[in-house]
Amino acid sequence: MLLIHNQIFDPYFNIASEEYFFKNFNDNIIFLYRNLPSIIIGKHQNAYSEVNFQFVRENSIPVIRRISGGGAVYHDLGNLNFAFIQNKLDENLSDFEGFTLPVINFLNELGVSAKFEGHNDLRVNGKKFSGNAEHIFKNRVLHHGTLLFNTNFDNLRNSLQVSDKYKDHAVKSVPSKVINLSDVLQQQMSIEEFENLLIEFLQKEYTDIKEYTLNNRDLAQINKLVEEKYSKWEWNYAYFGNYEFRNEIRSISANDSIRSKDAPSTIYFRVKNGFIEDFAIKSDYLNNNEIEEIVTSLNNTQHRYDIILEKLGKLDIFSGNKWITLVEFIEMLF
Repeated sequence: MLLIHNQIFDPYFNIASEEYFFKNFNDNIIFLYRNLPSIIIGKHQNAYSEVNFQFVRENSIPVIRRISGGGAVYHDLGNLNFAFIQNKLDENLSDFEGFTLPVINFLNELGVSAKFEGHNDLRVNGKKFSGNAEHIFKNRVLHHGTLLFNTNFDNLRNSLQVSDKYKDHAVKSVPSKVINLSDVLQQQMSIEEFENLLIEFLQKEYTDIKEYTLNNRDLAQINKLVEEKYSKWEWNYAYFGNYEFRNEIRSISANDSIRSKDAPSTIYFRVKNGFIEDFAIKSDYLNNNEIEEIVTSLNNTQHRYDIILEKLGKLDIFSGNKWITLVEFIEMLF
């Protein structure tokens, strides 16, 4: 059993590391890490429909797709993440309770009455502090989960907001009441102290465990995976890139009091493999010629903020429009 205790806080690097360890090692592994603020979504989720896109964009919070299923989770430096990567010979490959048992036992030793409950969650007093997911290939299992210790819940709530603008067949996250473990521990400690106590517990729990330090080859291969996959819009957003979008807005800018509240702006389009099709708009803020220009610009364009900004920024429509700005219009598309 290898213990990899990572002190790199880059979420792209750490999520890529899980896949690298899973596919390139034969050893059983425990991987512990923390991330800078980020949203990690399940493999079969529509990224746009899981997040408050305006908030995460304005706050530069990356959205990263993992290789396991399940729902979206928020990471920051107040959240400790664990991954068990193991070879299993029995038929019970998917074993959420079994993999989380060491974590529960550790918390019980600290006086926290943690339980496996809900939708593959760990909870205390009925509130969730750990979401878990798994990825299986042949006889190898990646089980990973979160441990909310002193996470910023304002950012969590503002980041994770399931949208009803999208119609798709994606896996939907299940909202839950959450709790930080620091609020229920019997003694005060930092997350670093908590992490060290967990490592000491695991070292006693697994007698064959030994610490492993990433070498230059590991670092190079993980960074290559980040460059080629985990930092790419094509993986994080377009991988689940088939959906319909519909948005109706009655109020846009400060001048809305002049506009008719009975004539909302309605936008509809389909997305196939990440590209916009059948774009249609009905709006009292734009005339027919302006609408035609927008439709021509956006059809067969990636549903991607920076690309849309570049395309529409070339038009003269919004520079002299007193009713709606370019940014306000683009925000209607997400």
